[in-house]
Amino acid sequence: MEKIERSISINIPVEKVFSYMNHPINQLEWLPGFVDINDIKGEGVGRTCSWTYKVMGIPFKGKSVLSHGICPECAQEHFGIEAKDTVTSGYETENK
Repeated sequence: MEKIERSISINIPVEKVFSYMNHPINQLEWLPGFVDINDIKGEGVGRTCSWTYKVMGIPFKGKSVLSHGICPECAQEHFGIEAKDTVTSGYETENK
């Protein structure tokens, strides 16, 4: 399985970042290729939404389900038909 890891530092409280990242409509701003997110239903574990993703101009449609805990340390979302792809996000504070 292919794995991509990315990390950035943001100088605001982790709860604020998590709240922003956790709302599906905001994914249009930070997930390259996503062109539409709609039909958002529910909150927390079990939340679903439909999406459209474009690669080289070709649209792909699918659904995602939030399948694990809603907390900054444990967010996990399954993307695609029959949950074949998984996105796991983790958030932590920096000790300075």
